[in-house]
Amino acid sequence: MVVPPVTFISEPGDIWTMDTPIGEFQGIAPPGDEATIKEYTSLEEIESDWGHLHQPDYLPEDFVFRKARMAPQDSVYVYYAGPHSELIVAQARLEHSLEGTRLPSRAFATVTRKRIEWVPMGSAGETARWIEGHGLIWEKNGMSYLVGGPDLSLSEAERIAVSLR
Repeated sequence: MVVPPVTFISEPGDIWTMDTPIGEFQGIAPPGDEATIKEYTSLEEIESDWGHLHQPDYLPEDFVFRKARMAPQDSVYVYYAGPHSELIVAQARLEHSLEGTRLPSRAFATVTRKRIEWVPMGSAGETARWIEGHGLIWEKNGMSYLVGGPDLSLSEAERIAVSLR
C-alpha cells in the first residue's frame, strides 16, 4: 500500500530551522517575513522585543543563562549552560487577538521515535507530555512551553516547569 504524502504547509513562506541540544525545531515564517532567527545575549534584550518571558525561579546547580533566540513565529528559546550540558526553556504564543477576538496562531507537532508519556502537571489537574532526552511540553493560558535537556530527568524538568514566573 502506498501512503500519499501529507502537506502541512498551508501558506507560502520561508522555513526556519533551529538546532538545539534536544533536537531540531522548524517553522514557517509568515508571508512577507524573513525566516531569520534573532539571537540575544541578555534576558533584558529579548524581553524588549518579546515582552514578559516566563523564566524559572529554579535551575539545577551551576546552570546560568547563556543566550536566547527568537524564531519568526513568536517562539523564544532560552539556553542555560551547566557544567556538562545545556537546558532549554522555550515558550510560544498559541493565540493572537484580532479586534478583541482570540484566535489560534499556530499548531505545534512533535515528531519523535521516542515514547511520549503523559504526566500530571501542577496542582490544577493539568497534564504535560514527557519525552526522555527531549523534555517536558505543556500548554497553559494561550502559551506552549518546553523545558528540556539531553540529560534532564522528569523530576528536574517538573521542578523547573512549576517554578516559571
